[in-house]
Amino acid sequence: MILEAAIGDAYGAGFEFRDLDFISKNNNLTQYDKHGMYTEIYKRYTDDTQMAIAISELLLEDDNWNEIKVADKFVEVFHRDKRRGYSDRVYNALDASKNGSDFIKIIDNGSSGNGSAMRAYSIGHLKDIKQILEFCEIQAKTSHNTVEGISCAKRIALAVHYFKYNLGDGSTLIDFLNATLKESENYRITSPIDMHGYPTTQAVIKMVSEAVSMKDC
Repeated sequence: MILEAAIGDAYGAGFEFRDLDFISKNNNLTQYDKHGMYTEIYKRYTDDTQMAIAISELLLEDDNWNEIKVADKFVEVFHRDKRRGYSDRVYNALDASKNGSDFIKIIDNGSSGNGSAMRAYSIGHLKDIKQILEFCEIQAKTSHNTVEGISCAKRIALAVHYFKYNLGDGSTLIDFLNATLKESENYRITSPIDMHGYPTTQAVIKMVSEAVSMKDC
């Protein structure tokens, strides 16, 4: 799953910070395009996959999470393979940190952006929904300690859980999410999608609940 996500990340990066005409013309799954800001990540996955790798490594290493442990792993994986794609806020905090404690002190964690959701998908492999919700909240708080940042991470991890454990064919995904999170979200695609958590996850969940293939998404 991480490999597929990394390929999709590298492909999708070519459309970030691009105008709609460019996207409409080139989004045909035939080639990679250069990022709208960071040309050095051409054909390479971005910060989202790097942080998802960190989350996945921590899942394999430790089942007793806290914010410092998550931040430690983010810093470790970043310095192992520095790459652009992060917001300046997160990149600069990671670059200046030697460990998770440094990162927690430096980072402005009041973001409502979609970063906490983009890296959360591997948490959905856990069988225990209570643990999924707990881990999503812990990892979100390191950099997105807002209602939006936390809730949207939970949505993505729960969507993975829904499909992995065959809880439905997609048609009941939105009902599952709303019931589990005690929300009444109206999932929809609003174009253009900005980089906040709610519009991003609204669109993602709407697409995967209806699509029949990766290409369709």
